[in-house]
Amino acid sequence: MQTFGSLLRSILRVGFQRGSLERVQLQAFTAPLALAAAVLGLALYLSLALRLHFAQIAVAVFLFIGLLVPAAALLSRSLPRRRLLGLLTVLLWLLALGGGVAALLALLLPAAHPAAAAVLLLPIGYGQAQALATARRQHWFAGLAWLLAFAALGYGLYGLLDHQLTILFA
Repeated sequence: MQTFGSLLRSILRVGFQRGSLERVQLQAFTAPLALAAAVLGLALYLSLALRLHFAQIAVAVFLFIGLLVPAAALLSRSLPRRRLLGLLTVLLWLLALGGGVAALLALLLPAAHPAAAAVLLLPIGYGQAQALATARRQHWFAGLAWLLAFAALGYGLYGLLDHQLTILFA
């Protein structure tokens, strides 16, 4: 059984040193715990760093989980199940780590501009692109393209849904 420190080291190694996904030992609770941590990190980042209100955070979390399923389905066509589960675990833990660090920065420096916390997410995005590229055995630019497509689709749908909800409840 892998300890949390060992799991964190393995995730950082996969994300930033092109380590193998087999370094992450999967148990029954690893992926659900990673999803819960990613949702919590995302919610903390949105509320503390970007200062969004509850309805906007709920829409963003709903869209994140809603887009994660089709993205995993697309990736399942080219990745075996165990490798895909390891990849999703790594991506979710990296998101949780980035959201937590950005929220902590927002708590420590409340007068800082919200974009200052977003700068911290650049290394996390790089790590996620590396993990995607490693899993698919491609150059990291291909992983970055997948990541940017997911982010652009999520941001576009979030903008559309937020605008429609603002009109509906105005």
